[in-house]
Amino acid sequence: METFKIYQKKNKLFFTIFTLFTISHLRFFEGESTIYYALIYLVLLATLFFWNSERPVIQYILLSCLNVYILIVNIHSVSVVMTIFFIYPIYIAILYNSILPRIILFFTTLIEICGLIYFNKASYNYIFTLDDFIAFIILLTMLVSTSILNTLFDNKYWSRLSDQNRSMRKKLHSRESYLQLFFDNAKDSIAVFDKDNKIIEVNPAFEELYGWRREEIIGKNVPLVSPQNKLDAEARRKQVLNGASYHFLETKDMKKDGTCFDAQITISPIYDYEGALVALSVISRDISFKKEAENLLLQSEKLKIAGEMAAGVAHEIRNPMTVISGFIQIMNKDPEQPYYQYSMLIEKEIERIDYIISEFLILAKPHARLSKRYNFIKTLDDICMLFQPELNLKGIVLSKEILLEDAYIFGEESQMKQVLINLIKNAIEAITDNGKINIICTSDQKEILTLKIMDNGIGMDMSTAEKVFDPFFTTKVKGTGLGMMISEKIITEHGGNIFIESKEGTGTTVTIQMPHKEKDC
Repeated sequence: METFKIYQKKNKLFFTIFTLFTISHLRFFEGESTIYYALIYLVLLATLFFWNSERPVIQYILLSCLNVYILIVNIHSVSVVMTIFFIYPIYIAILYNSILPRIILFFTTLIEICGLIYFNKASYNYIFTLDDFIAFIILLTMLVSTSILNTLFDNKYWSRLSDQNRSMRKKLHSRESYLQLFFDNAKDSIAVFDKDNKIIEVNPAFEELYGWRREEIIGKNVPLVSPQNKLDAEARRKQVLNGASYHFLETKDMKKDGTCFDAQITISPIYDYEGALVALSVISRDISFKKEAENLLLQSEKLKIAGEMAAGVAHEIRNPMTVISGFIQIMNKDPEQPYYQYSMLIEKEIERIDYIISEFLILAKPHARLSKRYNFIKTLDDICMLFQPELNLKGIVLSKEILLEDAYIFGEESQMKQVLINLIKNAIEAITDNGKINIICTSDQKEILTLKIMDNGIGMDMSTAEKVFDPFFTTKVKGTGLGMMISEKIITEHGGNIFIESKEGTGTTVTIQMPHKEKDC
């Protein structure tokens, strides 16, 4: 294709030159018929100029027409000097770098010159000797043979260069293809940014992770980091522009719909062949599941530690506490003793210690379990009825939206009651004025029961909400800090999950998800 384009350009150039040459030569023609020949030749050149001039066969037509034109000129202009123009088509054939046209023109020119000398020798203005003819033939032979040898040498040289170039192109194409395949099929998100933070290219994994389509963001600056991390991201970008790089940095990125997720990113500068920084590459992956697994592992370790502490300490504490509690109860039988009010206070605190130890023992592993199927809806109704007097006393409105008749789950009902008591009690204690508690219980097609307990209490900030399942963490003056941790353990043993969403000054929503069956089986 490139060779054809070169031929096309050469053909058009030569057509133009020959046309100008013919027009300038018209005034030297003698006779009306010769002018007609020139005009016909101009029409032919114009036709060849616009008719598929990229085809190699055009050069044969062009050279033939040029040779015929020079022959006609020599016939009508009897001059030995005009025979020199027969060299011109051969020179044009040399420029085309074609051997066959030169050989054909060489023998054709010899025949034409011999014919002209034979028919017009008597009319030449000076004597045309045999030596002149031989010299002219030698000149033609040298021109043709030298050009052919030069062309063969050039063809061999260019052939070797073409092979090398073809091999390099093949390697480059193969390398680019492998890089493109890697870019398109990489499971990690890859984005390339220019120095103005505009996106140059993204791969399909980026589109899937961030939700942006490639056509939407190429050449644009789009928000890909969470608002709270914007300043840190800009500072990192400036450092990378100065040659720094970041590997496996954990941060929070933002999708097209505004949701944030935990991301692990690698930011690297991209340099050109001269060593100048031209772009930045960002490779990122979603590590939300990894972070969740780490949190679950951490929580499991906390439960393990708490269980080991419970198993080792609870027994040792209860033995002396039993002795102390017995003597205090004996002392409190006599209201007239001088330290009655103090001993009563000690008894209440001993009861509190015993309650803490009872909750603590739930975390001990192993412990006996009496699991069976029970109706969760009935259990929920019983707990709501239990708290109704306290709710009425504090003016708190309890509303229920239970969208299924029965939901049977497998586990210990007493433990589930403890979870519901903890959650509703926490909601009551968080409410100040105009209290409302809304309980919603639904189920999806996968038989996953979802329970939401929502209150309009004082709520919690993000840092507090993240610590509610930590052992011994509490915001209450008399709290043990074990209730939510125990609740999470019980829900986990039921094959479910528990989540907390809270906003300071607005309220708290606790969500429980557990597998269930609509009918007992």
